[in-house]
Amino acid sequence: MLNVGSESSIKVVKHDGGAQADGAGLTYGKIRSQAQKITKPDGKFEVKTPAGVAGVVGTDFYVGFDNSTGTMNVLVFEGIVKVCNLAGVCVK
Repeated sequence: MLNVGSESSIKVVKHDGGAQADGAGLTYGKIRSQAQKITKPDGKFEVKTPAGVAGVVGTDFYVGFDNSTGTMNVLVFEGIVKVCNLAGVCVK
């Protein structure tokens, strides 16, 4: 489930329910995702912004991107989120 904030721009870039492979692009604004547990070996859910990527396996999290500053913020309410910058440097 995705909750999209006002004055936000998102695009669903991939949706394959059977393979559990989903992705969204957040150009600017904010979204909150409550993703179900991914059980497929190649399954993933990612939110991509111009600053980086937040990927989850089953969790409740928020992603915000401020277009004017180029800043991406990630808040995790439950579970684990892997966040990577555009250079591929990641943290969990």
